Amino acid sequence: SPDDRCWTERDALKPVEPYGAAKARAETVVARTSFPSTSFRPCIVLGPDDPATLTLYKSALRGVGLRVGSEAQRLSFVDVRDVVSAILAMSDDTRTGHFTYYVSNPTEIDVNLLWRGLGEALDRRVWVVPMPKAVLRSVVPMATLGSKLLGVTNQLDLKQYKQMTAGAFVCSSAALTADLGWTAKYTLADALSHAANGYRRSGAL
Repeated sequence: SPDDRCWTERDALKPVEPYGAAKARAETVVARTSFPSTSFRPCIVLGPDDPATLTLYKSALRGVGLRVGSEAQRLSFVDVRDVVSAILAMSDDTRTGHFTYYVSNPTEIDVNLLWRGLGEALDRRVWVVPMPKAVLRSVVPMATLGSKLLGVTNQLDLKQYKQMTAGAFVCSSAALTADLGWTAKYTLADALSHAANGYRRSGAL
């Protein structure tokens, strides 16, 4: 998203990696169908037992967080319980036509605030370590090769590198609120503590 504002549904999509590009193409295909449809675009979803964010919690538990570059990346987030309520609201919509909505909490955060919140949720002091983009980029081939040799999930591939080095991922759910009356209920602290408790119960932390 741009440096000076939130991304909205009126903005042209500019995915930074193949995963986002595939989602964008899928939206185009769905919008051409003869039946009504609603596509939704959640931002960073925080909730229990999500393997995509578990790495962040494990790192915070060790007391170390990573910030790429000199500027803290700006982010939108949403609690998984709010995502569920948004899906229910969209499922109950009886209008005809094709609709697309971002799903996010209205409170914008950045990477520094995220690490601080993770530390509070886990009762840890997290030291945020800045890493130059060039250094992170040099690690990608080694991480990719190591994951193949060891047969483990790669935690730093090119897709993740592009996501981590983008300036911002900030979006607005104002359209979803205006059209269907949906609002996010859970704060960043709520979402992080809820997820942390879930990871603990499952033994992941």
